[in-house]
Amino acid sequence: MKENFIVRNSMKIGLVQYLLLGILSCLFVFTSCNDDDGLVTHRNCGEVETEITDMDYQVGSYISSSFSDAHSINFEEAAISIFIEDWTFTSDEDRDCYTFTPLPQSIEEIKIKSSSSVTFEGVEYNPEEELNGLFIIHDNEQDYSVMEFISIQNNEPLIFHDEDDELVFQLLTKPDVAIDQPLNIEFSFNDSKVLQIEISNFEVMN
Repeated sequence: MKENFIVRNSMKIGLVQYLLLGILSCLFVFTSCNDDDGLVTHRNCGEVETEITDMDYQVGSYISSSFSDAHSINFEEAAISIFIEDWTFTSDEDRDCYTFTPLPQSIEEIKIKSSSSVTFEGVEYNPEEELNGLFIIHDNEQDYSVMEFISIQNNEPLIFHDEDDELVFQLLTKPDVAIDQPLNIEFSFNDSKVLQIEISNFEVMN
């Protein structure tokens, strides 16, 4: 009888411990998925639209498939890194998503312009004239013309959509006359959003 009593008590204690563990687990899940008002905020939203809100740049060098902030005026090394600083959801309802699949913007157009004239292979480009054909884009150790990259990104928007994603712009040929002036790189997206990056100074010797 004593042994049966001990067994029954042990079973009761085990059941109580199991129930307590279950309650604590539920409380942990509930509180981890609630905000200060007690409302569930973290949820799986599936596919959600996102947009880039801020971009920045760094002038440096691109050598052996790697960008560094080490300044160079050699046209074969001088480069501009354009990177994403921040992005957000296009809908306020999606801002509390815990897991989701992003649907990024696609790039419709990239425009590269200079504040002063530049000359390449005997051709002079006037201030504010588009210079896309003079640059190559490096992305994840792949090289593209500006138009090629736009086409690739339209097919695979995820390659340029997240914080710290980077594109490196570099001249294709040496300028006839040294360059030492500001540049403007403008991104136009399929949702009509436009972001402009003002490069304060880009210097390349001839």
